[in-house]
Parts: sequence; structure tokens; C-alpha cells
Amino acid sequence: MGHHDRRLYQNAMYRSGAVDLTHDDLQLITSAMKAGQEYAISGDVAGIAEKILAILKLHPHFNGVDRVCLARKVGHTNQLLVLDSSMIPIAENLMGGGYRCYVDAHGSLFSLKAGEMRILHDVTEITDSYHLQSRPVQRSLRYIGEMGFRSGLCIPCTFKDELLGYLFMNSSQPIYFHLPRNQDYLIYSQLVQIATSIIQRYRLPASYEGLPELAYLYCWDSRIFNTSFFAKHLTRVLTEQFHTELPVEVTAAQNIPTFLYSPTMMVFFVWHALVQLQVQDKLTALRIHVEPTADGDLVGRLGLEGTTPHAYLVPPILEQAQAIGYRAEVSDGTLSYYWKKDEPARGRTDILYSV
Repeated sequence: MGHHDRRLYQNAMYRSGAVDLTHDDLQLITSAMKAGQEYAISGDVAGIAEKILAILKLHPHFNGVDRVCLARKVGHTNQLLVLDSSMIPIAENLMGGGYRCYVDAHGSLFSLKAGEMRILHDVTEITDSYHLQSRPVQRSLRYIGEMGFRSGLCIPCTFKDELLGYLFMNSSQPIYFHLPRNQDYLIYSQLVQIATSIIQRYRLPASYEGLPELAYLYCWDSRIFNTSFFAKHLTRVLTEQFHTELPVEVTAAQNIPTFLYSPTMMVFFVWHALVQLQVQDKLTALRIHVEPTADGDLVGRLGLEGTTPHAYLVPPILEQAQAIGYRAEVSDGTLSYYWKKDEPARGRTDILYSV
């Protein structure tokens, strides 16, 4: 088992009375609360992770914490947006402020309940287990390992049972967080309350608020691309959500690498692009072909034969495409949408794409 969950607030309540907080403990809590108040008032999240990391480093028990990250859940989607992160200079920060990723809505992370915390023992064990099953590793988890971190702590930030985001901490040492002291539950509780207060006050960029309401109705899962599944999924969503019945054909080049994607997100983007182009009622079929590009990215092409697109894609749909991880264009009667390629994991041959 690569991780285990513990009850945070319950342990904080039952165990904190049985211990005496040290001077270092009190100093950490006081400094963290002061920093949280300053950033909550200003509304600027930049630098808060660095401040919390510096405060933790001053405590003898927490000087092995090497990374702090605050991430917000975007609306009702399963997208996470990193608001701020800070780490020791052992590698490039691959998940700084503004980094986005999609998390399986039915996966392990979202199963973590309010008032709990997750202790990640060894990242290497988890990533290796994926490779043993011939499954690609989710991009963010892979980045954690590539940045040099071996263990971690994850605490959900919630308000009235609503998930707002997460507080992440990592160490370059394996199994660093696995034996918390009794007073650590109280300290973690204080830190996550500070993180929750900051996340709660953060306003999303306009590009997120401009996403169509329909985007927030979907449960976006990440899965390995398969032409047969996507064709069936596309047909079903078009029928159930858009009340449209069209023959669907999805093909892929033989040399296409294994990649992760979000099928419902792809349907959402493609359909709204077609609506904007005013060709959704003119198409007699949806034919999509997925292939690598000359520069190594990945592209899905949808032919618009027999139609005259009303216009090229205008800024709103382009901003929406960027917000959900795509680049889009229309030319020569074809709607094309691109994924940017992730670099292969060190020592591995598989290549993953952003989902």
C-alpha cells in the first residue's frame, strides 16, 4: 500500500490534550497564523507557500519538509489549479503557480474525506506499480517523483462539506510523514485551516469564469485513449446531453503513443466549437482522426466536409480551449485540436499527454 489515510481533526481533538506543545510548536503555529492572516487580507496568494515552507523549516521536527503547495478545485469540475507552491532548489519546479491538471473524479484523491489526511509513503513504489500494470502514470504524480520527492502529505481544504482544494507537503526522504507526533495533528489542523481560508478568498481568473455553464455539469475522468470507447462515449454524450444523433467514426494513426485524456472534456470542447462555427446542423457524420504531429505533439482532426464554417474560432472558444488544456484552430475545412506532449519519465519509454 503506497499510502494510508488518518483522521486529522479527531486525532487533533483527542490527542492534543495529552501532550505539551514545545516552544518550537507554539512558534510554528503563531508564525503560520500570522502569515495566513496577512495573505488572507491582501488576497494575493503569491509567496504564501514559500512563507509556510520557511516556517516549517525552522522547526526541528519539520525541517525535512521540502515542498508546500496550495491547489484549488475549479468549480464543479475535477480540475485542480495550483495557486502557489514552493520547494527546495533540488530541481525545476514543474508544478508552480498556474499549473493545472485533471484528477479522476472516482479516483483515490477525491475519495479522501473532509477531516482526514493522506500520508504518502514512497512515490517510487506507486509509480512503479503503474508500470508493472503497463499503465501510464498520472502526470502530476510523475512530476512529484521527477522533482526528487519521495513522500508526502495531502489534506483536503473544505468548507461546509464542500471541497475547495488541497494542501500538499512533500519530502525528499521516503516515509517521512508516516509517524506523526500527537501534537502534529493539531499543527496540521492549523495549517489546513490557514490554507482553506486563503483558497476560499481566491478568485479564479476570468478565463475560468467564462467557461460555459455546461462545462461544470460534467464529471471529467482521465483514461487511456481507445478509439472504440471514445466513439461510443461521443455517441452517448451527443444523444443524452445535446439531443443530437450523428454517425460517429474515430480512428487513430498506427504510431500513436499511449496517452491519457478526458473523453467527456473532448466531447464538450468539440461540440461547442462546432456550434460556434454554426456547422453542427449541417454535418452528416462526425469523423475524428488522432495522430502525432511533425513536432511531436498530438492532434485530433475533425473534417467539416460539406459545410461552410461561419467563422474561424474566436477568442472565447480559444480561451476555453486553453483553460481545459487544448490548442485549437480551423483551416482547410478541418477543426484541429492539439495536446502538448509531456516529456517521457526518466528511464521510461512511454510518453504521456496532458489531459
